[in-house]
Amino acid sequence: MKRFTLFLFISLFYNLWLFSQDQNDLSLFQLAQQYERAGEIEQAEKIYQKLYEKNPDYFEFYDSYRKILEYSKKYEDATRIILKWLEKKPSDFNQIVNLAIIKFRLGEENLAREKIQEAIKIANNNINVYRVIAASLLEARYYDEALKIYYQARNIDKNAFIIEIAYILVFREKYEDAMLEYLKLLDNNSNNNQFGYLQSLLMNHINNKNFLDIATKVTKNKLSENRNNLSYYYLLSWLYNEQKNYKDSFEMYLEIERRKKSNGYEIFNFAENAYRDKSYDIAFKAYQYIIDNFKNSGVYLLARLGYARVSEELVNTLFNDSLDNNKLHTEIISQYSRIIKIYEDFLKEFPNNQYSSEVEYRIGDIFFKRFGDLDKASIYFNDVLIKYYLQNYSVNSLIKLAEIAFQKNNLNETYSKYNEILNHQNASNDQKEYAKFKIAELLYFEGKYDSSIKVLNEITNNLSSDYANDALILINFIQNNQSNKLLPVFSEAEKYESQNKLPEALELFKSIVESGNSSLSEDAFFKIISIQRKLKLFTEALKTANKFINDYPESPLIDKMLFQYAQIYYKDLNDVKNALTYYEKILVEYPNSTYINEVRRIVREIKGDINF
Repeated sequence: MKRFTLFLFISLFYNLWLFSQDQNDLSLFQLAQQYERAGEIEQAEKIYQKLYEKNPDYFEFYDSYRKILEYSKKYEDATRIILKWLEKKPSDFNQIVNLAIIKFRLGEENLAREKIQEAIKIANNNINVYRVIAASLLEARYYDEALKIYYQARNIDKNAFIIEIAYILVFREKYEDAMLEYLKLLDNNSNNNQFGYLQSLLMNHINNKNFLDIATKVTKNKLSENRNNLSYYYLLSWLYNEQKNYKDSFEMYLEIERRKKSNGYEIFNFAENAYRDKSYDIAFKAYQYIIDNFKNSGVYLLARLGYARVSEELVNTLFNDSLDNNKLHTEIISQYSRIIKIYEDFLKEFPNNQYSSEVEYRIGDIFFKRFGDLDKASIYFNDVLIKYYLQNYSVNSLIKLAEIAFQKNNLNETYSKYNEILNHQNASNDQKEYAKFKIAELLYFEGKYDSSIKVLNEITNNLSSDYANDALILINFIQNNQSNKLLPVFSEAEKYESQNKLPEALELFKSIVESGNSSLSEDAFFKIISIQRKLKLFTEALKTANKFINDYPESPLIDKMLFQYAQIYYKDLNDVKNALTYYEKILVEYPNSTYINEVRRIVREIKGDINF
């Protein structure tokens, strides 16, 4: 019994001693890692060496010491400990690969390749070993050698490592070979369901125009060999889309439709994508194709709606939002009247459908924004509220009715509509924040500054609000000028400006400038120039800018005014020579201006010098 007790005591003491040693080694190991992370390589190496020499068979100590020797380019020492390790573990192919990498670094390429083949042989030609070896070579930046290993693996599986090979080829800018590799994913799949996966892989490279152009060419050539594989059609169409070549993409989808006989669904998907990408000409043709050929399709109604939307967008591209140019006035009315008829025909053919609220809203918006017919627009917006109050476009209609009431200077009705939005159950948070900001703006226009600031503070308390920054700017402006007796004049002028009563606004802003009230005069100058440009009073705008420069030569806003000066010459008068004079003045005299990047861009545009 005493012997047994003594044995237990000795065993416990010995195990505690071992545990203490292990703990000491672990602490040293962690210290070495800390040194290594901190860039104290010599200190780390000394500790790793000490730990390795104490226990050369412990892998973590051995491997850390080996890595730091390689990092320090002490290849002879690294080779020595690898060979020592292999004496005891000759089948450890990973260490043979590490040895091979050292040989590559020493320029002994033939010997390195022999070692790689030795490692493959030891691992019984297992294909996963090829993966591990190639990964080690890639980590060591021996891309071509890794590529050779991937290709060698195809002696076992002819389709092995398609993605890995393609990635290396792209990195080496061998785009044609890379794309041929990628296309094997389609060739090897008879169910035509690999397009989505391949598309996700190509997204990594598609922003490279050279790759995109070559990928498109290769896919087009391969399609001729794979006419029955629909994935090729989808892929080529997508590549065309990425090139903004919607015409050829549409041809692909026509072929897909002929082969799949999807009753127009494939064409509709293409049309929707083209519409979202603002390729309105092709979207128009696609919707028209469905209307002409698939009247009994489940997407016929949606195609009619898409056709109406895209028809409006095509007209929008011809005209700007204003009716300033009387020469175009008749044509504008003619074109938009045609769009209204398309929408009205849709409502007649599909009465009270789920899209009716959108269509009526769009008709109202044309009367409001394009014709300036506030009463006719109100009829449609109110119709949406009456028929479709709980649908999305009811809130949009309330916003438009609030704008109309404001244009008519019916401020009580304007408040009412914005408050209705705040209480509308379908209004988004963004729409409610917008309504709240417009209420604060109305209070400001009316000279109710304390009330305006109170509402604006509510907006700024919501950090996620898109209107928080605008609210802060208006709060700052009011607080800085609230004691100024001309602030009511300025806010009323801004109200007229917002109501598009530009002559009335112009007179009020001019009265502020003429008063010589410097705290608001500088802001009024910029307002005057903005209105004069809208009224096409360009000569007057130049005189206003010149007066500002003469009256306020020390103003911190001189660079802003010079920019306005240049813009009038460039954008409004098409006088490039004079515009360039003022742009270059900003570059020379105000190099820290907030407009400097924009000015550089414009000067490059004028001079055609991309290096400017």
